[in-house]
Amino acid sequence: MAGGRQRTFLKRQRERDRQQKQKEKAERKREVKARKAETPRIEGAADPDIAGILPGPQPLPAQWEGLGEAEEVTKDAEAAVADDINSHITSHSD
Repeated sequence: MAGGRQRTFLKRQRERDRQQKQKEKAERKREVKARKAETPRIEGAADPDIAGILPGPQPLPAQWEGLGEAEEVTKDAEAAVADDINSHITSHSD
């Protein structure tokens, strides 16, 4: 029976620890909420992380210039290979 008491004690201890953690978490949330409420929000101010970004496709950085041309060449090569495969299949299926 001693083992059962130990398990019960440990279970109660875990539950107390869980409740304490929940209280601490709730307190942190209240602090953050209060801090956000105290901080003045400037209307119309842009988020500095996305300042200068416009909706839609973005221009490529200088180091990536010319990559679009390589993609077109690759697509043309893929189309040529597909045509070769299709002509090979049709010539052998007769």
